[in-house]
Amino acid sequence: MGTLVLEGNGMKSLKVKLNVVMCLLVTAFLFAVTIISHNESRKEIMKGYDEQAYTKLKLLITSIDAWLTENQHVITIVAEDSKVTHAESIDSRNSYLLQILKQNPLYESLAFFDNKGEIFLPPKINEAYKQLNISERSHFQRTMQGEFVITDPMVSKGTGNLAIILTAPVKRDGVVIGGIAASIPLNALMDLVMEEKLGETGYPFVFIKSGLQIAHKNNEQVMKRNMYKTDIPELATMANRAMKGETGKIEYVKDGEGKYGYFSKAKKVDWGIAITLPVGEAEQGVYKLFYRNLLISSVGLLIFIIVMSWMASKIVRPIRSLNESVRHIANGDLSYPIASSTSKDEVGQLTQGFSQMAEHMSTVLSEVKQSTYTLGDSAHALHLANEEMKASSEQVAITMNEFTNGTNEIASSIQNTAGDVEDMNLSIQAMSNVFSDIQNGSKQAQLASAEGLENASATFTRIQRVAKTIEDNVESIRQLNEKTKDIEGIVTVITSIANQTNLLALNATIEAARAGEQGKGFAVVADEVRKLAEQTAAAVNGISDIVSENQRQIRHVVAVSEEGMSEVIEGSQSVQRMNDTFHAITDKVGKIDESIQQFSKLLASLAEKSILISQNVENVSSITEQFSAGAEEINASSEEQLSTVKNLMKNTEQLETMSEDLTAMVNRFKTS
Repeated sequence: MGTLVLEGNGMKSLKVKLNVVMCLLVTAFLFAVTIISHNESRKEIMKGYDEQAYTKLKLLITSIDAWLTENQHVITIVAEDSKVTHAESIDSRNSYLLQILKQNPLYESLAFFDNKGEIFLPPKINEAYKQLNISERSHFQRTMQGEFVITDPMVSKGTGNLAIILTAPVKRDGVVIGGIAASIPLNALMDLVMEEKLGETGYPFVFIKSGLQIAHKNNEQVMKRNMYKTDIPELATMANRAMKGETGKIEYVKDGEGKYGYFSKAKKVDWGIAITLPVGEAEQGVYKLFYRNLLISSVGLLIFIIVMSWMASKIVRPIRSLNESVRHIANGDLSYPIASSTSKDEVGQLTQGFSQMAEHMSTVLSEVKQSTYTLGDSAHALHLANEEMKASSEQVAITMNEFTNGTNEIASSIQNTAGDVEDMNLSIQAMSNVFSDIQNGSKQAQLASAEGLENASATFTRIQRVAKTIEDNVESIRQLNEKTKDIEGIVTVITSIANQTNLLALNATIEAARAGEQGKGFAVVADEVRKLAEQTAAAVNGISDIVSENQRQIRHVVAVSEEGMSEVIEGSQSVQRMNDTFHAITDKVGKIDESIQQFSKLLASLAEKSILISQNVENVSSITEQFSAGAEEINASSEEQLSTVKNLMKNTEQLETMSEDLTAMVNRFKTS
């Protein structure tokens, strides 16, 4: 970039204006500097006092909180000690408390109270504590609720002195059984507070929520003066703001003297902390600086006027050329040459710096133009990529939604399957009960068959005796007739059992048909049982016929004794056949019982497998529900991703717009 060399050209009009302005400023400057210096000095001094006061407040609050925390820690440790919580006796607890009291001379007293408010102290402590009850005091009630309590100063019931009471709950197995109370004289707090002071005569004081002052350098005001009940409304305002947790400063007048009041609030308790400072002491140093600043300002102003008069001619010369260059650059022409200056002062440096700035601006704008083109291309490409990502995200959201619906349907089907398996378990249990009844009937049939066999053997023996004692055949035949009646009753019982077995087999066949494929094997067994029952009934009918025939023969023997022997032989043969029949019945019933036992085992095995199937179905149902929940979470994440992509597209569109605006703005400048 080319440069022009300036020739000397006095701008008399600007120089005159500068000299006239300097003359007019001479009068105003002295007054302005003096007033400003006075005000600034006053602000700085007051700022220093304010910072010092707030620092003192923080230190005082920290000291009070640390003091309270330290004592709270001691009382809490004592309350949690097993010598207190699980004391063997009142004397052992009091002995431990007396030891702690000796180690902490700050405490006026240290006592244990039970859940009724009764205080227990060794006789060596103040006698006034004996028979003392604090149940009506609020700190007792709060302690019994498990709180650590720091009270406002109060008159101690034991000593009559002003004191701060600290109480901690004593718990046994998580239940509050009483508390530990420590009494600290108020003088200890006053000694802690009065260690701090502000300036020469500033001092702190402490007040509680009610406005009552509990620590003050004037002991006559302690626990007597209430900040809400004075003729100074600013004190009430300060107390109210401090209790709200504010930190600030007020100005008030007391006994004709202006004072500043700095206030804040303690952290652990509802106590206000304040520091007061007389206004006169704070502003005492302000007026000492006033005259010194006035002298310094006057000398400085005189030197300033002389120097400015000489510098005016040197400053004005290059300004005109520089102004022309600025005007061209302001119109966007960065190719306009900047005038150079041989001066080494600030104006010359300003000219050189402005020339370098114009060159840098030209270079930067050229690079910005290129960057805006690149930015536009990148923004467009990013916009296209975001559109593709949006389409993919929408497709993923649709797919995950369908997948979630599918898993829900699978879970519903599995739940229905679990219900069907449960119904099958109930059916198997019912079948097992039926076969248990059939097995009981089979055992009864075995018993009846054995009894019939025994009776048949007895009959056969009697018939042989009849053959040997044919002479007494009439009497024996009569006895045999009576026995035959017994056989008829037994046959009736066997017939009833056979009918019941047939009915049970029919019911078992129906239940097997209901069981479907699992009941086919059982249906075959039930059919065999039914056939055996029918055969048993047929055999019993045959027995019944034989018994009837025997009775007829017996009647015939009574009528024709000479034919008795042949009839007895025939009866003996009939009884033998009946005996064989009973043997056959016993064998068949035994086989039926074995078949029923085997089928019962099969049913038990089937029931166990059905239970395993039910458990597996429940496990699959649980896994499917978890899978469905995971799918729903993925679906929600895909929807969030889609929302993010939409926001990104919106930002990309804004970026494209900004790129276009930036390109238009840069093109307004002309570069070399």
